[in-house]
Amino acid sequence: MDDRDPRATTPFERASGLFKRASMRAPTILHRDAAITRVDLVASAERIFARYLIPGADKEVYLPPALRINDFPLSSHQLPLPTSPAYESESAALAQVPDMFHEQKQYVFRAMEQDAFPRFLRAKAFGNLTPVSALVRLCVGLLVLWIGLSVGFSLIFLDVQPKSKRFFLFIPFTIAFLLLISHQYELDPILVFFRQSETTPFRTLTIKERYVKHLLLGRAAWVCLLVAVLSVVFTIIFWAVPGRRL
Repeated sequence: MDDRDPRATTPFERASGLFKRASMRAPTILHRDAAITRVDLVASAERIFARYLIPGADKEVYLPPALRINDFPLSSHQLPLPTSPAYESESAALAQVPDMFHEQKQYVFRAMEQDAFPRFLRAKAFGNLTPVSALVRLCVGLLVLWIGLSVGFSLIFLDVQPKSKRFFLFIPFTIAFLLLISHQYELDPILVFFRQSETTPFRTLTIKERYVKHLLLGRAAWVCLLVAVLSVVFTIIFWAVPGRRL
């Protein structure tokens, strides 16, 4: 039975198909119950190339043109033979197998360190809400704020007595500012105090990493302070305005 890809039109494309099938069948871990041979090293390098570096691979890592490897110079099924015309080049490639992907590895590490990890920190270590959940809090917060302002102006322009009833505006203002600031920071302090963080909208898991927990607790305290200050300021303003019945 022919293992070649019927859709392949060039030798390289046929080799790519074989590499892909080999990468799906072969394990990615070298078992250490025996000494590692040159064949093992070449086979491991083949799997890395087929899984991450070959164009069109399922888990292809996108690299700059200068770091791309377009073909693999060795085969784990046949090591270089002295009688082979390409013995010198194959032997040189075999000697480089342990460090063949060193530059690619360094590039991926720097990309993760400088781009992926900071974005992960912003998403998970500095906040505990998903964008959808934060948007829901924005909508509900604006609605509650509108209700609070409507009630506050009604108490003023109807000159409702006693004036101390206006202090109850503290409740809708607190709820509104809590939701609005939670959206702004993508952080819900109530969830933080229960050590919860959202993974998908409205689904949470327990925060176990101590460093992340301390970061979120500090930001949650700041959010609570902002909510308290804004709620008190708005409540005092609406309490201090003299009533005038229209």
